[in-house]
Amino acid sequence: RVHLAAVGLLTLLSIVAATGIRVSAGVWNTLTVLKLLPLVGLAVIASLVKPHPAVAAATDWHAVHWGRAALTAVFVFQGFEIVPVVAGQARDPSRTIPIAVLGSLAISTALYLLLQRGAVAGVPHLATSQAPLVDMGDAYGGGGFGRIVSIGKRVSAMGICFGMVATTPRFLSALVPRTRFGRESPHGVPLAALATTWVLVTFLISLGSLGQLLALSSLSVVMQYLLVALALLKFGLRREHDLRPRDAWSAIPTILVALVLVSGAERGEWAVAAASIVLSCVIFFAVRRRLA
Repeated sequence: RVHLAAVGLLTLLSIVAATGIRVSAGVWNTLTVLKLLPLVGLAVIASLVKPHPAVAAATDWHAVHWGRAALTAVFVFQGFEIVPVVAGQARDPSRTIPIAVLGSLAISTALYLLLQRGAVAGVPHLATSQAPLVDMGDAYGGGGFGRIVSIGKRVSAMGICFGMVATTPRFLSALVPRTRFGRESPHGVPLAALATTWVLVTFLISLGSLGQLLALSSLSVVMQYLLVALALLKFGLRREHDLRPRDAWSAIPTILVALVLVSGAERGEWAVAAASIVLSCVIFFAVRRRLA
């Protein structure tokens, strides 16, 4: 039933995304505001109110999979990298895109620092909690506020899914621009790429849990960072695109951190990631050879 509901939600979000960026932006902004309200409220309350007394639960720190925890934590750092994906349809992108990227990073950093501080102080069993934000709401505001946070968490998940549905097809259309996948509708949406994304995500939902999909999303983002860092290192060492070796220094720590993070992936996630890379390479080189 969970998988069926997820597929239904995915279908609904895909239909909305197919209507174009104007409607999608309105839905996306609404979901963003709705999910931020309980999170901001929780961060403020945690900063002003002492948590309710609770019995601390012992945590076996040796049983914690730190690589997995780090990979899961990467999920909260996602989002800013998709802003340039839709930059071509933004008004005055040279001004608005830097504000959007830097602003999202600054606001999310401050918000997550406050939430992390409150969770550590108010949730004694944080390492084993299945719903840390809800437990945090219970600790600071009682069960009623915890239920509000739970609703906000569901809205947040919907907003994240919609962002993926609206932007992921554009990566596929950029991979093969002069094909049916790169062709956009009058509303500026690559419908063939959107339909392909729906099919692939529906298939992944049928294979595993939603938690595994979130981890796979984190893995894909880390691999994007890794590939960009490798490209920067290559261009810097070869002095291409007006880059010099000293311009590529930031690629080294990025590569090291990315390699540590991907160690938290499970075998099934690695299999899906490897299959996606192989499929992307096959499509790219096949189309490139055809258009040559």
